[in-house]
Amino acid sequence: MYNLNDTSSRIMQTASKSAGRFGKDLGTEHILYALTKIESKAKKLLSSYNVDSEIIDDVLKQIGGDLPSNAVNMTPRTQELLMIAGSVAKRTGSPFIAPEHILVALLSQDDSYAIK
Repeated sequence: MYNLNDTSSRIMQTASKSAGRFGKDLGTEHILYALTKIESKAKKLLSSYNVDSEIIDDVLKQIGGDLPSNAVNMTPRTQELLMIAGSVAKRTGSPFIAPEHILVALLSQDDSYAIK
């Protein structure tokens, strides 16, 4: 469905596990968490602004959720984010969505939960 590179696939898997810990649908906040966990240009950029997985994990714990779940669905906002990331990848001439494309898409959604 989405043409992710290997690193982006690992990011989405990590985001899905994060959402599942709290019984939540996979939202932009889980993608932001995963971007801070998996080594990439996006992680380095976030780290340079002192955004790390511990900070994001603390926020995720505060908002909590229901019981853990293995079945995780993407929120409409997350689906939109991946579509935007695909467009960014195409504009930069990349056949795959890389973590930096996901980060650019995330930052373009100023009303997403991850940005708030």
